[in-house]
Amino acid sequence: RVADLGGALALDNVKLNDWNQVVIIARGNTLIHIMNGKLMSVSVDEDPARLTEGLIALQTEGNGQAAFKDLWLKRLP
Repeated sequence: RVADLGGALALDNVKLNDWNQVVIIARGNTLIHIMNGKLMSVSVDEDPARLTEGLIALQTEGNGQAAFKDLWLKRLP
């Protein structure tokens, strides 16, 4: 299930040709995405075959290029 929190208006929060701050909270099968301080999406992955721990991946979009800086990982209690 996916809840659309901001729709197209949420995209106004994205900085083009600049750095965006993204916080992803993954607890079990619940994912929370926050961009530049604004809640963008909350989703629940109900696929029982999906891994719930141990895998982190960074994905490229569009032209296949992406840049990442200042990556931080924090284990939640």
